[in-house]
Amino acid sequence: MKILLIICTLVLSSSVMAGGIMQFTPAGFERLKQEHTPVLIDVYASWCPTCRAQANVIKAFFFKNSHSKLTVLKVDFDT
Repeated sequence: MKILLIICTLVLSSSVMAGGIMQFTPAGFERLKQEHTPVLIDVYASWCPTCRAQANVIKAFFFKNSHSKLTVLKVDFDT
């Protein structure tokens, strides 16, 4: 049940520009900077065990702080 709630929270929160987890785009980053939105740039690799552990921490943060204005912009290290 907890996993389902986390997934729903991430899906809903990523659909808005401020607050949530989304893929990095230069235009999106510039817009967030202009809006003075707090941003975390998450550089990750799918093969990295530390990155997987860090992703769980980020997901848990949004689960506990669903109204956070923080936006996480994900950057795939390999691409």
